Amino acid sequence: MTTQQSIDQAKTDAFVGKVLADTAGLAVTVMSSIGDRLGFFKNLAGQGPATSAELAERADVNERYAREWLSAMASAGYLEYDPATRRFTLPPEHVPVLAQEGGPVFFGGVQEEIVGLAGPINQLMQAFRTGGGVPMESYDPSAWEGIARFTSGWFENLLVPVWLPAMPDVLAKLERGALVADVGCGQGKALIKLAQTYPQSRYVGTSCTTRSTHVGCYGPSALHSDLVGAMCAWKSTAQTSWRRTSGCSVLSSTAAVYSTA
Repeated sequence: MTTQQSIDQAKTDAFVGKVLADTAGLAVTVMSSIGDRLGFFKNLAGQGPATSAELAERADVNERYAREWLSAMASAGYLEYDPATRRFTLPPEHVPVLAQEGGPVFFGGVQEEIVGLAGPINQLMQAFRTGGGVPMESYDPSAWEGIARFTSGWFENLLVPVWLPAMPDVLAKLERGALVADVGCGQGKALIKLAQTYPQSRYVGTSCTTRSTHVGCYGPSALHSDLVGAMCAWKSTAQTSWRRTSGCSVLSSTAAVYSTA
């Protein structure tokens, strides 16, 4: 004989509210990412309030889709709506979060990353059933681009003024001149920032995904110098390549600094 367990209805109701909020938040994140990638937030920040027709013309998109997106973002509290003018406004307080690329509180990148990571969900479920994993190549390129955009804000605003001073020994090596290896460098933005700040050091990065290393290999050329050398290497051959390139072996998944003294 089984005994029916009593349920606290108030707790159930509270949990329903939480799951509803989580689900609504996911939908808003997807809509926000669409607006970010289509340039809607930056358009509203730079050119001011717009009706759906005005935004559609300015951003070169379909008016009906612009209308639905604007309405969704206003309902979510991301935009403000004036019924008298039928215009939507991005409040100035929201600009750093939604339209200031590379800023310390910009969320466009991480939203793009989250949407991109959901792409191979069927493959992920199959991996749950059979084991193994999901190859990095199965993910949409937007996942890697989102990661790069998200973390670039850290590198631009935190790496030099906050993180490095917390590691005085590392900072001293960079100032004196060091070999810097970044394993898992993605597009190499951290190395580029370091090279711009500490030109007396030398830098090399590698990543195990072809979609990110393609940019990592060529992005540093924007420095117009030999401060950064990037190398495309699969994980299985990375250690050998490091020894040949920089004279050191990197065993960490984070940047390692070696003194040349």
